[in-house]
Amino acid sequence: MTIATQTKTTAKVISKVELSAKGVKALQAFNKAKEAEAKVKATKAKAEAILRTELGETPNTQATIQGVVVASVVGSKNTSFDRDALKEFLGEEKYNEFLRTTEYTYIKTAN
Repeated sequence: MTIATQTKTTAKVISKVELSAKGVKALQAFNKAKEAEAKVKATKAKAEAILRTELGETPNTQATIQGVVVASVVGSKNTSFDRDALKEFLGEEKYNEFLRTTEYTYIKTAN
């Protein structure tokens, strides 16, 4: 028994640019900065975990050092839409009239 599979691919135009010496140095600095950023985020997460253990989650709780307020727990809210429910409520055509897509670029390195 043979199973046939089809793969649909979209052709992408790829441009290649040879980096100058300045570009190579910038790439190295970029990669080092990404590594440093990851380490800093991990350090921040550990520190935040300790602070949350001490402060708890109750808004308006203040942390003090020798009686001076140095940090506080702030309550906040995020709002969002349930896209699937909204699409079902409005219908796909009406939903798509209001849907906005923002295109952007970013640098992705090989490592």
